[in-house]
Amino acid sequence: MDPPGAVRATQRLLARMVSVASERLATMELTERFEVLGELGRGAYGQVVLAKQRGSGVGVALKLLSRARVPRDVFLLEFSLSLLLSAHPGIISTLVAAWQTASHYVFAQEVAPAGSLESLLMPGEGIPEVLVKRCTLQISSALHYMHSLGLVHRDVKPDNVMLMDRECRCVKLSDFGLTSLTGFSIAAMSCTNPYMAPELCRLRDPDSMVLHPSIDVWALAVLMVTTLTGFFPWERALPSDRHYKELYWWQVRGTSAPTPRYWQQFTPQAQDCAKQMLTFDPQRRCTVSTVQQYLDVPWKTVSSESGPAEEVELQGLLGRPEEAELEEAGEMELQDEAHEEAELYQEEAELYQEEAELYQEVAELYHEEAELYQEEAELHQEEAELHQEEAELYQEEAELYQEEAELYQEEAELYQEEAELHQEEAELPQEVAELHQEEAELPEEVELHYNVVELHEEVELERDVEYQEEVEQDTVDLYGEMELHGELELHSEVELHGEVELHGEVELQEEVYEEDEMVMEQHYELEDQEDATLQFIIMFTKGAEGLLPDTLLVVEITDEDAPRAHGAELEIT
Repeated sequence: MDPPGAVRATQRLLARMVSVASERLATMELTERFEVLGELGRGAYGQVVLAKQRGSGVGVALKLLSRARVPRDVFLLEFSLSLLLSAHPGIISTLVAAWQTASHYVFAQEVAPAGSLESLLMPGEGIPEVLVKRCTLQISSALHYMHSLGLVHRDVKPDNVMLMDRECRCVKLSDFGLTSLTGFSIAAMSCTNPYMAPELCRLRDPDSMVLHPSIDVWALAVLMVTTLTGFFPWERALPSDRHYKELYWWQVRGTSAPTPRYWQQFTPQAQDCAKQMLTFDPQRRCTVSTVQQYLDVPWKTVSSESGPAEEVELQGLLGRPEEAELEEAGEMELQDEAHEEAELYQEEAELYQEEAELYQEVAELYHEEAELYQEEAELHQEEAELHQEEAELYQEEAELYQEEAELYQEEAELYQEEAELHQEEAELPQEVAELHQEEAELPEEVELHYNVVELHEEVELERDVEYQEEVEQDTVDLYGEMELHGELELHSEVELHGEVELHGEVELQEEVYEEDEMVMEQHYELEDQEDATLQFIIMFTKGAEGLLPDTLLVVEITDEDAPRAHGAELEIT
């Protein structure tokens, strides 16, 4: 898998692992499931303690990170990185268990019985070359695995190399608190150490740099020479450091420059390997696997193993050929043993290389699986979005149908109202017919409460008339001739049209109008037809239908002029 692709795949996988770990992070105290036996190490952000599980008695190393100093997401990332990298045999195994206490975040790892590589070192004394080569082989394999995943350790040093045995036959890389993805930007560190590459040592706040795997290669080279000699090659990789400056000129001037004193104790092959791993340009620095090509050659000179070169030469000048021959034979035997051991290491390195390649293939399969899961998740996301859009369309369609239904409902109500209007219109002729029928029946005879009123000839009633024993409390329009028989009391407005015959006793108690033109301003009584006087004040208004122009006519009816017979006509002209 290409590095950019590996970085993207690892980033997605880590994001998923962090999310799952965050959901499953429980809260409990250490003493609930573990018995703490002692402290294994302590750092600025936490500590590592030795503990055993209650019940099973299995020993574990618990890494505790202070919740006050370490953010939750940083802890979850370190736990997920440790868990992801556990697949490689050269990396410390992490158990699938992480939780939090009141003061710390915690996760469990396997115990390294022999401690760290730092525990083997004594100031000024190196460890045997064979042990250094065993460590180098396994550490370089672990770093190669990390780099193939697009990860950079950033903190390779003896403290972070854990020993499963004191002979270094099984060592494991640990502590991924600073591990980051290749190509990501990193800030300056608050302090420097001899294992840091010069590009890191030069970095100052607020500057940053793009992370590259070559900083792990530089750190591994410093670890190799430090464990071989027992001395750091420099305090920090800066021009202000004299020993680092010697390396710089040695690298720049090539063969024309003398070999610095520190590097004279290494064989030319070891010097060549160191120069490739300690190249100043990070882009030209060799890969971490390059060192495996130098595992079958000696790294330290014979004089550096037997003592200073001056002493060997002095002993030769003083004589003692037998001792010299014995020493030479011993050296030859040592060289043969070293050569055999180097062959064994080469075979072991090839086995580790094959194993690393298998793990690499497994890692690629995991990454491919992760990419498939990612693609599947994206497809599900797209499908969900399509379903969402479809649901919204259905919702809009339902709303349109609802509006259409409401319109149909309104239209139906309009049709209903129209039908009712048609029904009323259809009933009108029936009502008119009934009115005509009533009108046709009126001339014959209308008896209104005790035959008080009889209406003959043409009578048109334009309004409702209410008769209560005697005709009263409403308006009566009379057209044509009307004969009045019996007793009649008028208590409302009456309009008179045409001829009127008065028979019997008539009592007028209200004003009588003829379309507001004729006004009777007083009450009159005609109690006796033979002795009565009626005075009419008749006013005709201009423009009234059927009436004369404006005229004021006063008519007086005296005793001798009054009608004397029943049924006589009183004409109003």
